[in-house]
Amino acid sequence: MLDINNLIEMEKQALEATYFDTVTVLRNEEFEDGDLTKAKRVEILKDAKCALSIKNGSNINPKVENTNDTTEIKGNYVLFISQKLKKGDKLIITRQDGEIINALAGEPSFHVTHYEISVLIQERAWYCMAGSNERRNKAMMDKFIKELKEFPLYFDEISEKSLNDAVSVAEVNAKDLTPSVSGDAKAKWQTTNSKKIGNEFIAKLYNNSKYIGYINNGHRMNPHFVPGEWVGNEYKYDPKAKTGVIMGAKTKYVKGKFMLEKASGIAEKHLLKMLATELNKLKYWYRSIK
Repeated sequence: MLDINNLIEMEKQALEATYFDTVTVLRNEEFEDGDLTKAKRVEILKDAKCALSIKNGSNINPKVENTNDTTEIKGNYVLFISQKLKKGDKLIITRQDGEIINALAGEPSFHVTHYEISVLIQERAWYCMAGSNERRNKAMMDKFIKELKEFPLYFDEISEKSLNDAVSVAEVNAKDLTPSVSGDAKAKWQTTNSKKIGNEFIAKLYNNSKYIGYINNGHRMNPHFVPGEWVGNEYKYDPKAKTGVIMGAKTKYVKGKFMLEKASGIAEKHLLKMLATELNKLKYWYRSIK
């Protein structure tokens, strides 16, 4: 006789084996303090296994809506997790590639083996752009900045020049790493020039292609029609084409290419080398005039 609970548990464990992200969950809980009702943030889960994915066919912009005295949290990402969360929980999600995402949880949807939760992304950052060399690279960067500040007249010039060069390297590599079968995503990598804000210089690498999140982060797939045609060994996407192929019939999950993370890592290493070169030039020049 089959034990249905045992079968469900086996399926649940099999599904959890595909979770490569983790999440820490924080929740505001009320407590009484004399005549006052106060709230404190409590850690509900820490580093729980999960999987963050883009919703299939989602065209909505992530947002928070207030309707009929209720708050709806809508996002085009969904979190797969074994534990039940509450709407409004604060999520700190760590992706497999090291990306840190701050998000809010929407209403959980129950399935026998897991929960699916709509997620509103609030902030994203990559803390491991250069992989296992992250700590060493950060220490080197701090050292360069400290040394560069000894030459205040040249600090801004070298910082701006180096960062502009590094972000250009990131753009070139991001384009090279983006699959050519991904429509306009390869061509839409862009950068902003380095800009000083406060005591920092900031430059951006970004891509506003509709599909860039799917390609970079990976996504689950349902069978769907993709218009276009094969040109040699390459499939050319064309939204106006009457011909096309059915995607997702065999492949249920497409792994992310992580072009942004890889390109950022290459650019960070380039930036360190460039700062070292510029500092050595500056030191040599300074010694020669003393």
